[in-house]
Amino acid sequence: MFSGVCGVAVIWFTSVVDDAPNTPEVVMTPVAAEMLQHADSFLEALSDSQRLSAQKSFDDTSRTDWTFFPRVRDGLELADLRDNAAAFASAEALLDCGLSESGAKTAADIRRLDPQEDRGGGVRMGPDRYAITIFGQPSSGKRWGWRVEGHHLTLNWTIDAGRVVSVTPMAFGISPFVDQAGEPQVLGEDQQAYLDFLGTLDNETRAGAKRDGPMPGEVPGVGKPRPESGGRAGIRFSALSEAAQAAAWKVLDTVYDRLDAELAWMRRASARAQAEDIFFSWSGTGLAFRPNAYRIEGRDFTFDFVNAQDAGNHVHTLYREGPRDFGQEIPSWTRVASDQFFTEGPVWSPPSTLLFSDMRFDGSAGHIVSLNETGKLQRLWSSPKVANGLMFDGEGRLWACLFGHGTLASFAWQDGALVDEREEIPGYQGQRFLKTNDLVFDASGGLWFTDPLFGRKAGEQPVMGVYYRRPTGEISLVVEDLNRPNGIMLSPREETLYVLPSSGSSAFAYDITAPGVVANPRTFGQVPGGGDGMTVDVQGNVYLTSGRLRSVVVVNPAGEEIDRIGLPGGPSNVCFGGPANRTLFVTAGDSVYAVPRKQPGWIFPGSRPGG
Repeated sequence: MFSGVCGVAVIWFTSVVDDAPNTPEVVMTPVAAEMLQHADSFLEALSDSQRLSAQKSFDDTSRTDWTFFPRVRDGLELADLRDNAAAFASAEALLDCGLSESGAKTAADIRRLDPQEDRGGGVRMGPDRYAITIFGQPSSGKRWGWRVEGHHLTLNWTIDAGRVVSVTPMAFGISPFVDQAGEPQVLGEDQQAYLDFLGTLDNETRAGAKRDGPMPGEVPGVGKPRPESGGRAGIRFSALSEAAQAAAWKVLDTVYDRLDAELAWMRRASARAQAEDIFFSWSGTGLAFRPNAYRIEGRDFTFDFVNAQDAGNHVHTLYREGPRDFGQEIPSWTRVASDQFFTEGPVWSPPSTLLFSDMRFDGSAGHIVSLNETGKLQRLWSSPKVANGLMFDGEGRLWACLFGHGTLASFAWQDGALVDEREEIPGYQGQRFLKTNDLVFDASGGLWFTDPLFGRKAGEQPVMGVYYRRPTGEISLVVEDLNRPNGIMLSPREETLYVLPSSGSSAFAYDITAPGVVANPRTFGQVPGGGDGMTVDVQGNVYLTSGRLRSVVVVNPAGEEIDRIGLPGGPSNVCFGGPANRTLFVTAGDSVYAVPRKQPGWIFPGSRPGG
């Protein structure tokens, strides 16, 4: 689940806009809320002189001056809080934030095992010689950051608009690596996953992945604001055998396992979506508790493990995310799925699963696919009926527009599987629909859906229409004068119906006067060349997909464009999900993208995900 070890969630609500109840000023993700609470408590518990040591401006140059080597450190050490119990307790709680339970334990063990040592010149080591620095003013809406740094441990966090935007540089180390019983003190899983992976490689592949030249004596780029690229040497993940790929992902998972699930989900998915561009290289002995080093490098991240000192008894690890380190550059989107055919119909199932359709247009089977917290894609359903739009009803069943069959079906969503398929709507007035496309449930359990025509008919309806199915099962044709009605959505208060045709240059809005009854048709927003799917946020803003523009066009409730989200591929559909419902998932071509938003998406009372 998306929940940190601190267990705090904070939401602020302010005024209500005309068509969106409970419009929030700031909705923070759980981890950002945890960090804000404990950083505030920490600063409030300090004396004035302690606060001067612990807090710097966000733009202070020391924010990117970091290392896990022994040195005189900025900030306030835990040793300085011995006589301030409240500040010490808040500091301990803050240190756990952003990490998983196992990650927090690893960090605590590194601190606990650090030997007491005075190296002179003010350089001291030991369990309480870890310094905390707050950069900027902790805020729900503005940018700020914090760091804990000491021997063998550096954690850097950047928060912006109520969301953690950077977790790097992140370094964990230990010396001695092995205790008196011959077992790893910490970070043993990093070594074991690496050795297991090497064991899956044949001699030729293993040799091809080994770096030329001497083994590095240290992880590259320590203390530098930007990471050092290794030129992505070695072997591609995508070139490995199935068994070797599975083992390679376990090596990388040792990094993500240290992060809170909220922060790990996107990173796992992004890594798997770029397997073609991830390289593994190694050097050293390939033996346990002997000198070894390995690097995993993708387009936007590096992970280094080096056990070079003390005859293989001194480990340093370092994870970095390129220009994203310290929040210096934050991407506007992240690819979380790739190598599909034509993605459509995204829908979020809390706490951590995205479902979407992968369509085919040649008579072969289409699929319903899941993407969960492991970052893995799984085909849950395959059929030449070809699913398009997806949405949960109020009972937790997943409904699908079967584009290739001209019907609508539903499934039980249980334990990560789709079971108990039912044909819910076989047609209208004795005929199957043309190409059922998209759908949305209202609070009463009524279903609005579209039926355009693309290519060969699945059914024999005389018009391309917008339909409404009452909870009793009665179906009515609501709109019959649009060319290729495609996307469909309701305003948060369900007073307005939006329809986005695939032809023309705009969406349409209708007043809902009764269930399944509309009036006052009017154009709404501009989408040259027509659009596809859409969704709404808590402020009533509507997100219109445009393949021609390769963008999601955001319009306010008055139909005025307020934002445009550009993407590499032409978007087909959108939904909100993720932590605090603040991630916009966009299906586009063969991929799925995640776009962070300041405002969360609206959660419809008539839709309750199962699973």
